[in-house]
Amino acid sequence: MKSNKKRITTIALSAAMMFSAVAAPAALNSAGLIKTNSFVNELSANAAYATNVVYTVNVSSGVNVRSSRSTANSSNIRGTAPYGADCIITSVVGSWGYTSRIRCGNGFKSGWIYLPNLKQGWPCKITASSLRLRKNPGSTASSNTTLTYIPRNTIVVITGSKKYANSVWLKTSYAGHTGWICFYDQNGQYAIGVSDNGTEF
Repeated sequence: MKSNKKRITTIALSAAMMFSAVAAPAALNSAGLIKTNSFVNELSANAAYATNVVYTVNVSSGVNVRSSRSTANSSNIRGTAPYGADCIITSVVGSWGYTSRIRCGNGFKSGWIYLPNLKQGWPCKITASSLRLRKNPGSTASSNTTLTYIPRNTIVVITGSKKYANSVWLKTSYAGHTGWICFYDQNGQYAIGVSDNGTEF
């Protein structure tokens, strides 16, 4: 349990940064990608399900965690993980993935989850009052199309990251649009990572 939690928290981009002298979070490598084996950068929709990476619940009603790979009845349901809960999938059989720890309404549970209900990535909560989802990363100019606005406290799933001279941008989807949000720049930080137990970091 401890090792899984440690691996999940290594995905975090530090929220304790001094913006008077902005520096890239240590979690980013020189290419601007999150440097951890638990993060998969921009997997294609047809990519095979990977193991030992972070998956996040991507269904608003949550997903069932089961003791076996069957939906024939409800007797094998151990709990229901809510939207935004994340876990590490360590084994994949067909479209089912096994995790030893995921947050459910009745506590942390282990079991099998139907993978099409999950998204590879990590959850992030918007802390700005309203954050622009832009077509391209790296620029806040009006020429960089605003696709939509994401309200404060919305949790989105991050599937990619890019670092620029004084900013870091995160790829996500919201309200039917896929684009980029500014995680931080010289003026401040606009989102914060959320761990699998709801703790902000």
